Amino acid sequence: MTSAHSGYRRGWIFALFLALSMLLSACSDTSDASPEIKVAIGNATTTLTPTLYCVDGEAQLADENSKTAALEAAPDTAVAISVPQQVADVGWTIQIWSVSDTDTGAVPLEQIGNVDAGTAREFDGFTTSDVVPNRYFVIIALPEDPDCNAQGSAGIWTLLVSRVG
Repeated sequence: MTSAHSGYRRGWIFALFLALSMLLSACSDTSDASPEIKVAIGNATTTLTPTLYCVDGEAQLADENSKTAALEAAPDTAVAISVPQQVADVGWTIQIWSVSDTDTGAVPLEQIGNVDAGTAREFDGFTTSDVVPNRYFVIIALPEDPDCNAQGSAGIWTLLVSRVG
């Protein structure tokens, strides 16, 4: 009778543990997770992680080992950007920046274009030839949030585009 009783107790403890795990996962808030943005240029696609993103009022910067995503594309190739709902809900812009080559790599130099995507989940309103230089940054940006300590933007995703061919 003791082994049957301990088996019953182990089963009950396991069921309790499983129920608590499910409850905790259901209650966990994933809205502050750093959202990823998808960019497709022709057949080439990439997923962007934020270089800056506000979580609980604090600006979170990508770690030093993170590299800016880069894509090569032919002229006149459509660019399509997809954002998750949490980015669309805030409203976002697509900024085009010229490139400066430094000892540590390419960095944005000067903003040369800005498109307000509003609250759309997807935007495909430009091609690689809509931009004058052959290398440029596409920066997806959220507006500044007064509840966050970041200035200028509450979220930034960066892609280096090189027009080839």
